Amino acid sequence: MLALAATAGAPPSTRKPAASDAPSKAQCLRAYEQAQRLRKAAKLRETRQQLIVCSHEVCPAELRSDCGRWLTEAETDTPSIVFGAKGPDGRDAVDVRVSIDDQLVTEKLDGKAIELDPGQHRIRFEMKGRAPIEQDLLVREREKGRAVSVEFAADAPPARHRSRVLAYAAGGVGILGLGAFTYFGLHGRSLQSDLDDRQCKPRCPQSDVDAMDRSYLIANISLGVSIVSFAAATWLFLRPGPAAPPPSHARWSLTASAQPGAATAAVYGSF
Repeated sequence: MLALAATAGAPPSTRKPAASDAPSKAQCLRAYEQAQRLRKAAKLRETRQQLIVCSHEVCPAELRSDCGRWLTEAETDTPSIVFGAKGPDGRDAVDVRVSIDDQLVTEKLDGKAIELDPGQHRIRFEMKGRAPIEQDLLVREREKGRAVSVEFAADAPPARHRSRVLAYAAGGVGILGLGAFTYFGLHGRSLQSDLDDRQCKPRCPQSDVDAMDRSYLIANISLGVSIVSFAAATWLFLRPGPAAPPPSHARWSLTASAQPGAATAAVYGSF
């Protein structure tokens, strides 16, 4: 479970408790024991809080020595991440809520690092008017200032709008098909009338007969295309719109981190 300071992203204070807040020897021992258990569980933030207690000057010297050394190690090992986001316009977004493991850590992005325990975490970004973006993140010890950035994509045209556009396109094809049917039908009829006037049957030139048949064939095909196109346009125009899809997870996200002697970067996508 992620342990957070009172102010999101602020590291635990390493200030020694005031004299009036000095722990008892029993409290020193209990903090000493709890710190070791928490450290084994990789709960570094809570570990540091306990080590601050048992490193107080009133605690026994042997405890104080161990706790002071462990506190320095815990501070070095505690990883941190820096969140970033871009809006649909490609610009840096500030009004973005971020939650880690279902716990809100910030209402706005400010470029500051946020400490958290090493291990697997689920990050959720929320921007008003946009579908939330989620991703799973494996955070490693000693990763400092790891950049975790996402991009909110522009909204896709509504499904109803796309259907209307397709309906108009199909209707246009239907009109063209109807025009072709009229033209080639009249042309074929004209050729047939010419052959009838010449009274050449059954010895009419084959080329003239083929031209007439070809015009009628194109007219028939055009009529079929027109009928199908008008039917498709009617269906697309009148069909009910589909239900809105559920919020999507992250479309694209980028992470980068630096550790002593190494640097890594990764791009994630989900559909």
